[in-house]
Amino acid sequence: MVFIVKSEWHQLERRFGIEFDEEIISQIYPDLDDAGVAEMLKGIASGEVNIDEVINDAYDVDLDWDWLDEDDLWTDRKGGYEVTYEVVEKEEEHPFGDPEDFDDEEDSEDDEEDPTEQAEVVHSTPKLAAWPFDFAQATEETADEEPVESTEESTEELLPNYPPGEYTIRIWGRTREIGVGTITKEQYDHWNQEDMEDNLSDAMNENYDYDENETPEEARFEHPYYEYNNVTSFWGFDEDMVMTIENEAGEEIFNGDLSDFVNQAHGESTPKAWEASEEVEELYPDYLGKGYFVMWTQGGKGSCMKTTIVTGDQEFDPRKLKYTTWDINGASCVNSISYDDVELEDEGMDSDRDNWRGQWSQFDIYHNEQ
Repeated sequence: MVFIVKSEWHQLERRFGIEFDEEIISQIYPDLDDAGVAEMLKGIASGEVNIDEVINDAYDVDLDWDWLDEDDLWTDRKGGYEVTYEVVEKEEEHPFGDPEDFDDEEDSEDDEEDPTEQAEVVHSTPKLAAWPFDFAQATEETADEEPVESTEESTEELLPNYPPGEYTIRIWGRTREIGVGTITKEQYDHWNQEDMEDNLSDAMNENYDYDENETPEEARFEHPYYEYNNVTSFWGFDEDMVMTIENEAGEEIFNGDLSDFVNQAHGESTPKAWEASEEVEELYPDYLGKGYFVMWTQGGKGSCMKTTIVTGDQEFDPRKLKYTTWDINGASCVNSISYDDVELEDEGMDSDRDNWRGQWSQFDIYHNEQ
């Protein structure tokens, strides 16, 4: 068993802990046998296996992190926050005390929701992992506050400008393609039945025999899932994914994520850092309006995009790189990156760096009464 500490850096550190045992490793890597699982745990404990990569691979596993800090810290930082992971030694005692001491009964009461105010939903696969930042914790007054630049002289070292030339950006992580379309009441009523939930994915993928299963004509889907996008559609990747930037000589000048880059370019949590990342859309089933809907997601992990910036005779200025996001069911997802106000196009990852290694899908149907 290996104990992992997750730190969220909200200018102050907020710590969470979890024990990685054989069961969790088997969920993350279902193809490993018992010996492989044991070897993976050994590698994590020794540091030979990068724990950040393991956490990335666990995108579809529900990791139950214990809160190790008593203070209820919150920061209104639009660009997200840096998260780091550390493998620590753990004997019989929890390294930061007993996690049960930090159970927050008040939070559990606050999390209770009135079911009459929520959309009905059927999940054929687990729900998308929620972005860990809970905006509901903030007071209205705090949420409306804009960051204020300090009057003191900053000693923070910012990213410099780089010589004119060609710069290549590559991003790896979790990619999502999402569509939302309208369906009929008859379709919803049929697939909302408990014994139909597991068949929804096959039906949307045109891999279901309607005749053999005596599906009513009015409940059948006329099109494959990807044509159900008349309400909205999205393609992008999670905001906290790995990003590298290389110059034309192949020298790496940055390795981190978009939030890291913006904060290192403009200064931690300054107004200019906020302006460099803008949330342009929200996608929550409850906000779709009255009616019946299907929401599908095709996702994967590995190579997300590669793009190139050619600066001509101008220096490469990190402060000119900006991006926009969607808030999708609580997950912050990037849908565009621009440099000097020109959107960058995905050129497709180079074959020698393409590590696409997984795919998952999710199909949900909803009924909103208002």
